[in-house]
Parts: sequence; structure tokens; C-alpha cells
Amino acid sequence: MISGNENSERINNRRNGTRFDVEQDIFVHHKGTKYPSKMKNISITGVIASVPGLFIDIINVGDTCGLSFNVDPTVKPEVYSIRVTRIDSSGIALNFLGFIM
Repeated sequence: MISGNENSERINNRRNGTRFDVEQDIFVHHKGTKYPSKMKNISITGVIASVPGLFIDIINVGDTCGLSFNVDPTVKPEVYSIRVTRIDSSGIALNFLGFIM
């Protein structure tokens, strides 16, 4: 079994970037539905998020989705294009692709 620190080091090496632990409410937009989510950490290439209610039979690795950091309903959110790169018990890995208005 790999410890959390060893696993983080391996992921950091593979990603060529530093991951920052940040817990923040976000939305994952997938096929017309906005899923309230919790970002666990972020790097220059993407985020790891916990997405309750987004089940494995709904989303697949390779799917393109949207990600918004602003959960204030009075403000128009900026939505970033993301691709699902991994789904496991720790959450889903989402890589940034670009910016959608």
C-alpha cells in the first residue's frame, strides 16, 4: 500500500507541477447539469474534486466538462473547459483545457 505522501510525490512527479491543498466549493458542469462539488486541491494543470451525485455511470474518463469556481448565484460564473482524466475513490481528476464564457 502506498502512503499518502508517497502517492502525492508520485503524482507530483508525473504532473510536473506542485499541487496545492485548497478546499473550495465549485461547480462541475456535465451534460447540461451543474453539480455542486468540493475542490480538494489544484495545480497549474487541473484540480482534484469530490463530486457527490455525479455517478460513474454518468461521467467517463475523457469526457469534456465545465468547471466554475464562483458559487455565488448573483454573479455570472466564469466557466473553464476541463477533461476528466481519472475517476477513483479519492474523487475525479480534471485537467484544464481552456476558458469558456
